[in-house]
Amino acid sequence: MKIACSSDLHGRFDIKWPKADVLILGGDICSNHSNMRATDAFIQSLWIESTLMPTLAKLIESKTYKDIVIIAGNHDKVFAYEQERALDAIHSVPNIHYLQDEGVKIENKLFWGSPWTPWFYGNHWVFNLPDPLENPARARAHARSIWELIPTETDVLITHGPPYSIMDECADGRTVGCPHLAEEVFKRIRPSLHMFGHIHEGRGMCVRDGITFVNAAICTLEYKPTNEIQVVEI
Repeated sequence: MKIACSSDLHGRFDIKWPKADVLILGGDICSNHSNMRATDAFIQSLWIESTLMPTLAKLIESKTYKDIVIIAGNHDKVFAYEQERALDAIHSVPNIHYLQDEGVKIENKLFWGSPWTPWFYGNHWVFNLPDPLENPARARAHARSIWELIPTETDVLITHGPPYSIMDECADGRTVGCPHLAEEVFKRIRPSLHMFGHIHEGRGMCVRDGITFVNAAICTLEYKPTNEIQVVEI
């Protein structure tokens, strides 16, 4: 199975779409317009209907991809505040799957998707885990409760944020991946592929302990969509 890995498009879909069996959109699909959650969510819902879904429908119709898997990211406020409208649009096209702490089987491979990331740059984002500086125990418990939902038999794990120490270094030198996610991935789940994004400057691919990791960010740190989609075969 060939999987085309993309994340952090931020509304920019003027890119090359390499042929594969499955396309993954790993969050931060929509662009931001303000720091107001409700305003952004409404504008993003209109963009999903007018731009995103027609684009994805053409990719399915042209058989560039048989299936498309989508998760949200911290910029995608529509999936927190206008989710019903967004899902109505997504479900209008066959073979497109939105995952939010849930899975789907495609050709006997279990794909699991989760939008959550550790606390990151303030409370105007969505799917942010609790701030560990305010309440370390609460942040740890919430993170573990999310990652423990992931089935052990997962073949392809899609999270918006990276696990700790895997392509998670910001330009300022901070590593912002989730240690609890890393623990679950290495000790229990051990997927064939773990795809994420979120940290644009961490974009790349590596293999650790037999697991393929892909930071699939398309946009650079300057939000330019110049990175190519990475294709992995499992």
